[in-house]
Amino acid sequence: MSGFAVVVAADAAWGIGKDGDLAWNLPGDMAWFRKVTTGADPQGARNNVVMGRKTWDTIPDRFRPLARRHNVIVSRNRALDVGDESTLVHSLQEALEVPCSGERFVIGGGMLYAEALEHPDCEVLYITHVDGDFDCDTRMPAPGPGFVVAHEEEPVSESGITYRITTWRRR
Repeated sequence: MSGFAVVVAADAAWGIGKDGDLAWNLPGDMAWFRKVTTGADPQGARNNVVMGRKTWDTIPDRFRPLARRHNVIVSRNRALDVGDESTLVHSLQEALEVPCSGERFVIGGGMLYAEALEHPDCEVLYITHVDGDFDCDTRMPAPGPGFVVAHEEEPVSESGITYRITTWRRR
């Protein structure tokens, strides 16, 4: 198994969600998320997106599974129906072992992010830093000293909210 990346949007307090959904609506960031996690491999390699059950539940039915990506859902519920096009697993490690012809991305939620940041195969963090504190009820831990900012985009303002996309790499 090769390494994997984390993709997340977080506010200044490392909040990632509120009331079972995102605390902001940033279409530009969503387009960037889709582009990064879908990829553009001319050989047709398909990326795996790994998410917890609560993250899966936040995706509207009409968008499930996320198109042009293999959706891998982590849940303790062995009877959870994720459909024929997705894979149900019961741990992050099991999710990372699901065959993948492209790249692997952990896309939420809070518990999976915490576990992913500690995993030795987590190589890259794509973090959208959303300015402000959105009083989120779901958080992720801040990256530890094992990660360093490798690239930072210019800030973007959208819907009255400023954010910037950063790439962190393991030291």
